[in-house]
Amino acid sequence: MEPEEIAEAFLQAIPAEEYPHLREMVVRYALNADHDESADFEFGLNLILDGLERLLDPAKS
Repeated sequence: MEPEEIAEAFLQAIPAEEYPHLREMVVRYALNADHDESADFEFGLNLILDGLERLLDPAKS
């Protein structure tokens, strides 16, 4: 199943009146062919790793 198909199925399962912002994110990012998923993954991973590093070594904060 392609990412666009998954996003379409996800949109059908989300009530628009209850979750308008979540639906907007799906449309803006998941259905956008120019969206770079690997860059988002790398950004998120770096945030998590930086946070863990700060927890483990308070002197770096």
